[in-house]
Amino acid sequence: MYKKKKFTDDEIRKANEVSILSLARNLGLNIEKKKNAYKVPGYGGLYINEQRNQWNCFAAQLSGEQIHGGGPIQLVQFIFGYDFVRAMKYLLDSAHIAVHEKHLKPSVKRTFKLPPAAQDYRHVYAYLIKTRGIDHRIVDYFVKSKKLYENTYHSCIFVGYDSYGVARHCTIRGTVSNNPFKGEAPGSDKRFTFCMEGTTDTLHIYEAPIDLMSYLTLCIKWDQKNLWIDHHLALCCLANVSIETYLKRFPQIHKLIFHLDNDEWGKAATERYTKEYQLQEFETWAEHPKTQYKDFNEQLVIEKNLGYRGEINAHKKRNSNQWILTSKKLPKHPGYFQATYQLKEDLETGNRRCHELWFHDEWYFEEEMKNDVEKNGGVVIAWKKMSEPYMI
Repeated sequence: MYKKKKFTDDEIRKANEVSILSLARNLGLNIEKKKNAYKVPGYGGLYINEQRNQWNCFAAQLSGEQIHGGGPIQLVQFIFGYDFVRAMKYLLDSAHIAVHEKHLKPSVKRTFKLPPAAQDYRHVYAYLIKTRGIDHRIVDYFVKSKKLYENTYHSCIFVGYDSYGVARHCTIRGTVSNNPFKGEAPGSDKRFTFCMEGTTDTLHIYEAPIDLMSYLTLCIKWDQKNLWIDHHLALCCLANVSIETYLKRFPQIHKLIFHLDNDEWGKAATERYTKEYQLQEFETWAEHPKTQYKDFNEQLVIEKNLGYRGEINAHKKRNSNQWILTSKKLPKHPGYFQATYQLKEDLETGNRRCHELWFHDEWYFEEEMKNDVEKNGGVVIAWKKMSEPYMI
């Protein structure tokens, strides 16, 4: 029986020399070969680096778990929930697992270079405006700012610059819808990712450049173009290294609004970063896409395709003073609406006089409008959209 902290240095070295790839297979983990690593599906971004004999779980790191990466010992602890002693015992008793052989390649620092540009940007404009629903003015802005262009493979190139105006980062997004390429240029520095500098004390934070552009497009529909003067930053991942760099560049910022994806990893990152930056005395907010959408581009595209026209009418139950609201087609996006209501006393006397109540958000109807009308002694009889928002 091994006792806690009674292992020799040779025993710890022996445990760490176990091949982590062989260990993962021995643990019954499914392994998928990726470009430069192995992925273990079902564990929230668990990757194994065979050359370094190391592993890392991105989801565990974001959620603040104590063990989220390391060598063979930490992998056994992570998978089984063992403490250090039990993990060591498991490895020392597993003589059948192969020993890791070091074949480390010397690290070569890659020089960053932007991909060559195409003669025109037709594919990028068509993809972003027609497929992704981005407003053409937003696409124009980033093209003119030299933060967006099309390469010779007809992919979108999103460029990030440092404070001296030197290109330091490049995200690549293919324009072929059925099999789009995603990646970044070799040598990209994630401290300097795609952004739109503002003039206020507020920074909006997104996962990807297209999320950023989608939100700016939605601001048009929401009649909130004033948000364009805020700062906007795409992380191009879920790490916060670019946030730290941006805050040093713009020390006047004290309000952070996170617009990360609606998936497990986006929500975990939002929770972690809001707490982290609150401790640094930043004002933090979270604004995810609507619950049925993964990200703001999905929300934009679906709502655009569904359209925004909608009307809810009401009819009166027989032998009752209760009005029943029936929906023909609910609007899928906040816009300006008008609710028509009658006073209860007019209903009782047969007076057909109606009153109006204006509101901006469709959810206001469900949550607050009835109460406001009832406070005025009224009963809702209908509501409808009175003005169309900006359409692409």
